[in-house]
Amino acid sequence: MTRFARCLAACCLAVMLVTTGAAAEVVTEVDYTVQEKLFKQLQAGSGFSGTLTVESAAAPGRESEALTTLKPLTFDCTYIYVRPDAATGAVAESRATLALVDGEKSLATAELALRSGNVYLASSLLGDGWFSLNGGTVTAAADGEQPAAGTIAQTARALLGQTAMPGLVSFAIGLLRRLHDVDTAKWSTDLETYTTKIDLWIEGYRQKAVLGKTDDGITTMEVEYRIPAAAIKAQLKQMVMDLLTDEAFLSRLQTLLSDADVETFLNPGLQTYYFYAIDALPLEGELAIDRTVSLKGETLSLTLAMPLRDSQAGAMALRYDRHKGAGDLPDENTIELQSDSLLLRVAYQTYDTLTGTEVYQGTVLRQPLGTATFEVGAQDTAAAETLKTFSAGFTLSVGRSESVDAEGREAQAIQLALALLPDYTPDTAGDEATVPTDAQAAQYVVFEPLDLKLDATFASLQAKNATTSLDATLEYSGERAAQTVRLTLSGKTRGKWTPDALETDGAQALDTMDPTALNALLAQAGIKGGLLLLPYLSLPAAGATTEPSASITPDGSQAATPSPAAETPAP
Repeated sequence: MTRFARCLAACCLAVMLVTTGAAAEVVTEVDYTVQEKLFKQLQAGSGFSGTLTVESAAAPGRESEALTTLKPLTFDCTYIYVRPDAATGAVAESRATLALVDGEKSLATAELALRSGNVYLASSLLGDGWFSLNGGTVTAAADGEQPAAGTIAQTARALLGQTAMPGLVSFAIGLLRRLHDVDTAKWSTDLETYTTKIDLWIEGYRQKAVLGKTDDGITTMEVEYRIPAAAIKAQLKQMVMDLLTDEAFLSRLQTLLSDADVETFLNPGLQTYYFYAIDALPLEGELAIDRTVSLKGETLSLTLAMPLRDSQAGAMALRYDRHKGAGDLPDENTIELQSDSLLLRVAYQTYDTLTGTEVYQGTVLRQPLGTATFEVGAQDTAAAETLKTFSAGFTLSVGRSESVDAEGREAQAIQLALALLPDYTPDTAGDEATVPTDAQAAQYVVFEPLDLKLDATFASLQAKNATTSLDATLEYSGERAAQTVRLTLSGKTRGKWTPDALETDGAQALDTMDPTALNALLAQAGIKGGLLLLPYLSLPAAGATTEPSASITPDGSQAATPSPAAETPAP
């Protein structure tokens, strides 16, 4: 067994240690909403068919700059999940189709399939046959011991490099490749056993529990836990022993992995090697949990600090802080992940409006650290963007409502609204300038403010096998965007069907394709798509600027935007 495989096995168990409790809490829920019913029907093998329309309209006063649709683009779409068949050996597969139509005429088609963590694509724009994208490309690109091959793999490596922990992220992506077709409801009993063991283990490291009082006289209890790295490793070893003797849970895990991976990661005969891998984990520091609760059981503050280790980024620290707001003030939450080279931080408040809407409001920061940020001339290279700070403010609103009509049809409506604004002065409170200075543009990732709105309604009769409908609208706009783009999906679940057999033997691999050939393929698809859509689109006027020359007042009139003062040349 390679060193990488042993470390990966230990990391898998470490992630399980942290996430088991949350997963078990989710899957033990018995009741379900109409939204969940739709996903349960799809998971059971029912299909979905509907119509997707795309429209783009110019913002007031921006008609010459906007890319608009002369008439809506209409697509027929279908989706079906083909369940695995143990009798025939057929593996699980997700299949989606998209066809651009004009009346009864089909203009172009695309088909997407997901099987065994790999993606397959066929499109009339790309020519005949299937194309494939190996889901392991991302994982391989992040593994420092393996060179990346092909343009897509190199791009995956660059994107993972933007995260603070490319190794752990690639592992999580690889795990999700296996989990996309898992019925997690069947795991509840197995997970509950491990959740209980973890709770009892953590409780054994309580350092103190003392009574206190807040400034407004509320009696509290402060509880503190400190778990050293050696104890974490010991618990991981205990979990390995429990897992390798838990035949029921082991059999479920084996269904997620290939035969080779089962032999590598779930082999009872390799228990000694798993212990070696755990001992080799370079964990430093301790897991710290501090919690203050009222005598009514309400959490007033919670702090969690945990050391992590990434195969690429090295040592890092994860910290979560939550403080209940005083009086009617909202709760304050901060999630921070820091390594020697990167700081990721999300700080936000949560509160409910009088209408019952949940609001999450805060900031997100990605700030490079370390010596690389001082490299002179780095701004002249393509890698300079990775050394820029990304800073933004956001507001996410979530509204929900339910109703039942006279026929007994239950409906669940969901409204999501996300506003994202650049924040070029994250250290200055109250400064909401969204246009950067030259100095700020050199330091920060520059983007335009954007607004996303999603309205979705799920409806169905009470019977479990009754058709569930979905009507959803997604709208993109922005304070300085020249157009508003709207996507509308209307469809419903239907009886299962058998899609055409997916012949993957001759599929062309996009992840290993020569860059020249890949660029030529994409250019060909772009030309075909452009010619196909040309009758449906109105292009911006030649020479039109993408920046607004005037601001729009509330009454729809234009107000001149002052020009920036000209710089005085140096003598």
